[in-house]
Amino acid sequence: EKPIDVRVVAATNKNLKEEIRTGRFREDLYYRLGVLEIRVPPLRERAEDISLLTHHFITEKSRKLGKKIRGIHPEACRILEKYSWPGNIRELENEVERFVTLAEEDQTIGVEHLSNHLEDDISDAFLAEQPFAGTLRETVDRLERMIIEKALEEAEGNKSRVARTLGLSRLGLQKKMDRLGIIYPKNTHVTQS
Repeated sequence: EKPIDVRVVAATNKNLKEEIRTGRFREDLYYRLGVLEIRVPPLRERAEDISLLTHHFITEKSRKLGKKIRGIHPEACRILEKYSWPGNIRELENEVERFVTLAEEDQTIGVEHLSNHLEDDISDAFLAEQPFAGTLRETVDRLERMIIEKALEEAEGNKSRVARTLGLSRLGLQKKMDRLGIIYPKNTHVTQS
């Protein structure tokens, strides 16, 4: 028999005091382990940390995969910051590894590299906040205008890339822009009569 001196570091996403109260965690074990308790809020409560963590993971995953990634576009980072991250930091790390793996060498990560469910989650939250004044057509036009303008900004005005990203032909995109009064690069609207 050899004596050993160890320190146990453990993590949980459960409220252990509640688990003790309901009989799902042993009270004596809690007091053995609970010398120092550090509460780290979930990622959804620390949006200001997401950019820093994303850049850290991009560096780490790029090195691991032997790939040079320039960074992440601010709009893609904004989407990551607005997402709710139910899987916490592991989900963010997995998302970064996924888009670093799929990105081309020497590329900047853009919105097009992000998982669809991230934007869907944000779109659902966005729609819940929107005051829907006017007809359905007016509401759809407002949303289409916002999406196209954002895509133009992301693609730095490259309409062919925007059309591909949005699943439109180049002509189809131009017709929508004309109908909605979108002028790029100014992003000003022509008043329609």
